[in-house]
Amino acid sequence: MSVEYDFEDAVELLEAFNRAGISYRIHENEKFSFHSDNDRQWAKKVIEELKKKG
Repeated sequence: MSVEYDFEDAVELLEAFNRAGISYRIHENEKFSFHSDNDRQWAKKVIEELKKKG
């Protein structure tokens, strides 16, 4: 799954991941991955909540 964000939205997203304790890794190609399936599932919930706040 690939989703593009502008810089400000990406920063907000990563800050939300940090607050939620989600472990992720940013790659050189500017993509990021999650350390576990649990982190990935939790990230989906965080993204949904951010979209609702939109």
